[in-house]
Amino acid sequence: MARPTEPMPESSPRPVPPIGVRISTDMERRSYGIRARARWTDPLTKQRVIRAEIVKDEATARAFFETLRNSSVKGMDVSMTLEFFTSIDDRWARGLDMTSTGDNYRYGLRLRVLPALGHLPVTQITAGMIDRTIDDWEKQYGASTIKNTIAPLVRVLDEAVRDGLITINPAKHRAKRSLHRNAFRVQPAEDAAPRAHAIPDLQKLNQLASACGDVHQSYSDFVMLAALLAARSSEVSGLQVGDVDFTKNLVIIRRQVFPGRGGLITKPTKSRKERRVPILDPLRPS
Repeated sequence: MARPTEPMPESSPRPVPPIGVRISTDMERRSYGIRARARWTDPLTKQRVIRAEIVKDEATARAFFETLRNSSVKGMDVSMTLEFFTSIDDRWARGLDMTSTGDNYRYGLRLRVLPALGHLPVTQITAGMIDRTIDDWEKQYGASTIKNTIAPLVRVLDEAVRDGLITINPAKHRAKRSLHRNAFRVQPAEDAAPRAHAIPDLQKLNQLASACGDVHQSYSDFVMLAALLAARSSEVSGLQVGDVDFTKNLVIIRRQVFPGRGGLITKPTKSRKERRVPILDPLRPS
């Protein structure tokens, strides 16, 4: 006959001692381990709260009690994992443009940081762990993607420092690593020049635009506008009829339009300033 066992305590939600409460503890040895139990009185409801766990030995039980006492000192669960960022809402994203940069950072957290490090308690994450994780990312992603992954991790762990969960941010200087070091080391100098992959002349530009026009004329027009106005794709998308003045031979770039949360986002240019660009002959109606 199977030996009856005591059901494990509920794992979610786990009560956390409020700041400054007195915690009483006890251990009870069972055939399948030790039942470690902590009790305190909620200062608001005046109700008695119990949190218990089944652990393998007394040392683990004492560590469990110490974690709860530390949580009482800090007013938060010091054993929480990187899901910590959900408990602080968007505080980690203060100062970010949430229609562009903020969204990219949020994707970096959910698609890469949490799968790689989200199971670890924040207090156990080290610079070495983060370095090894970045090593793995460098085998799969480009420099821009990695930047948009490390930057939000730094911000979340900055909040953990402010909350007293950790004393230093182990990700603080990880963003300064030289990404793809080996790739750059063997790259010929001529290929590393800023204009190495620029379109060399109008003939090549017309060939590219013509190839895009085989799909749809709008693609060809887009390529010509982006190249000859020196405009970002979002700025080309933001052009309106009133921005083009053939009498003065100018295009005024005032805004950018791009897909974002909830649909298309319209914003000022990245510099927040209008730009007046001359209309070159290839852009004039034939």
